[in-house]
Amino acid sequence: MYCCSLLVLTALTWWQITIIAVICSIFGVYILAFFITLCFALSFKKKMKSKYMALCLQINQRFVLLSNIEEYLISKKVKLPSEYISLMQSLKDLKTLDIDQSKRLEYIKTLNDAKAHLVFYVEQQDKYYDDDTYVAFKESYLKSEDEYRRLISSYNLDVSGYNYWIKGFLFRFIFKILRFNKIEPIR
Repeated sequence: MYCCSLLVLTALTWWQITIIAVICSIFGVYILAFFITLCFALSFKKKMKSKYMALCLQINQRFVLLSNIEEYLISKKVKLPSEYISLMQSLKDLKTLDIDQSKRLEYIKTLNDAKAHLVFYVEQQDKYYDDDTYVAFKESYLKSEDEYRRLISSYNLDVSGYNYWIKGFLFRFIFKILRFNKIEPIR
């Protein structure tokens, strides 16, 4: 077999051998560039998944913080507003850490509404406005909101990187075949 391929190469002229070598080199560089691009895309996809799980954890942490504030206020014999109670009842299924993208926006809106109702109600009553425990809970919740915003920003940067690598002109059709679809950033 080796002898036959050697005979074929000796039957070719120097310029034919040069063209074959150039084509093979270009094809090799293309394959190498594809695997490098694939590694970058997979790296971004992995980071996005871990950051999305951290976002879900932050949502759950905010729910737990609101529940803790609620328990504290109930122990102080504070009658909570009915709007707050109904909003918190709608969030009882928030125990899971893997939150769907469509439900995430709904949970955040509901959490923000519940917090707004609770804070407005409690701060109308002067004796709890300066209460150290209430202030500590409120600060923890605000820190959780800041961490959530930071995680969204970081997640969106990874989404931009991922989308950049999969939409490259030379490899777009291969990534389409491999089902690497464009991901929308979180708003």
